[in-house]
Amino acid sequence: MWEPMIVNDYKLLFFMKTNSIQKYSDNELHLLIQKKNKTAFTLLYEYYGSMIYGLAMHALKSKELADEIVELTFIKVWDSIHLFKLQKKTFCMWLVGLFIATAQDYLESKNIEFVFKNLGFPSFTFEIIGEKAC
Repeated sequence: MWEPMIVNDYKLLFFMKTNSIQKYSDNELHLLIQKKNKTAFTLLYEYYGSMIYGLAMHALKSKELADEIVELTFIKVWDSIHLFKLQKKTFCMWLVGLFIATAQDYLESKNIEFVFKNLGFPSFTFEIIGEKAC
């Protein structure tokens, strides 16, 4: 059962695990998700969710921040899949870039001062300095 919910002004989509044996290419998933295919989105999350979460934990060093930002990243994937252009970069690279942009936006929206450090891609981190003074 697909159940969209609104929580803290975010549209959250909860999906069942598919246990699907069928594999799709990134291009196939991209096209299906553009058509708002929820099963394809679930498969995308199964393929890339752990990787993005691992990057988030490494870069943010906070479970709470990682949980929130990974969720927001995948909401952005759902909402902005039409912006992805396969010819320009791989889906994985687009997803990592979307995660970085989402993390920066989130930290700024919470008035959290940070320094983004690119340690030679794919290694990067967000050094959290503290709350910004008003």
